[in-house]
Amino acid sequence: MSTVFIIVLAVLFGFVILSQVLIRSRAKALEGKPLPVLPGRLGKTLASEKLALLYFMSPQCGACRPWTARFTDMSKRNTHIHVINVAQELEIARALGVMATPSTLVVKDGRIQSYHVGGVPSDVIAQFA
Repeated sequence: MSTVFIIVLAVLFGFVILSQVLIRSRAKALEGKPLPVLPGRLGKTLASEKLALLYFMSPQCGACRPWTARFTDMSKRNTHIHVINVAQELEIARALGVMATPSTLVVKDGRIQSYHVGGVPSDVIAQFA
């Protein structure tokens, strides 16, 4: 019985690790690519901005809670920061290939400069603080 449990646990652990690697590698592959045409007000706004930060969150995401509070507060002072709830803006998340939350994209001159899944590096935060 314990051998079966260990095998099942190892398979689940392997799946989690593999999915994280896949998500992060797909995110890195988007860096340097042109920003796709996005629907709605956000698409029009990003077309005219030289530098923008897109923070993707979900209300059910426990890891998003501290980041969401921080970016929401920052977005009140900096109009180039956009907090996007994937539950309400699924079309935008799909267009940008967001597969996990929290995810953060930095867009510069119409191109995806950086794409971060999970925690956001301090240099990215400092760039928009």
